[in-house]
Amino acid sequence: MRKLILLAPLALMAACSQSEPAPEPTEEAPPAETAVLAIDGMPLTGTYEVTSADGATVLRETVNADGTVVVVEGDETTNGTWTSTGPDNYCITYEGDAEPTCYAETLSEDGVWSAVNVQDPEEVWTVKRVG
Repeated sequence: MRKLILLAPLALMAACSQSEPAPEPTEEAPPAETAVLAIDGMPLTGTYEVTSADGATVLRETVNADGTVVVVEGDETTNGTWTSTGPDNYCITYEGDAEPTCYAETLSEDGVWSAVNVQDPEEVWTVKRVG
């Protein structure tokens, strides 16, 4: 009987210490990363044909998701980085440049757009998505 009495408090303590299990933490899904959009409403990443206003210069510009950009003019390739504060603003910093060159963009009805250098409005380009 003495053993039963001694075991009763232990059983009672064990029962009290076994409270409801703690709720498992719920993990909220991280917010989906939103793609930076170009002026045409599509992701900014892609390949573009960029032509100067006078038609004398034609570039092929590849904008990568990692923030890099590769610009090819004829046999010459220039690397850089890009940023954007919205679908009508695009900035590029070429290797060796201290400051970015930023462009204000305006979409045409045919899906092609113009890019005007913010610091030098005389520099105007026509941009067409090709890939």
